[in-house]
Amino acid sequence: MKENDWPDNRIDMHITFWSALQNHRWRHDFNVHKQRALLLYQAQQHRHWHLAIGSSNSWSLAKINQELLDEAQETIFNQFRMHQLSIQVCLMKLIQQHTLKQLSPSLLKPPTISTTIHTPLASCPNELYVDITFHDSCT
Repeated sequence: MKENDWPDNRIDMHITFWSALQNHRWRHDFNVHKQRALLLYQAQQHRHWHLAIGSSNSWSLAKINQELLDEAQETIFNQFRMHQLSIQVCLMKLIQQHTLKQLSPSLLKPPTISTTIHTPLASCPNELYVDITFHDSCT
């Protein structure tokens, strides 16, 4: 930034912004949605700030806007929930197709489905493990 002749107050504002994000209580929260909300908030605010440079609508990034951060968390949660629902619908369609095409439903117990979604920061955010077990004997 200094190499590109940014004013000192803008450089300081960005340092404060990044520090506030790094030290925010959500950064180390067990709720991964809160951690991701910080990333979404950062991306949104940084982009909007750059678009507003030089206009009368510009603002300081130095202080985190908790209301906007809460909106980002809601967006993240809604995306996660929609992803979960779409996976469930797809699984049910696959089970129905498999059951109707290859197996006699009268000889089956209902399939056992267990779905675990792992979302550690180091892994892919949409990493999904699905176990489906078909029982093909009568009880």
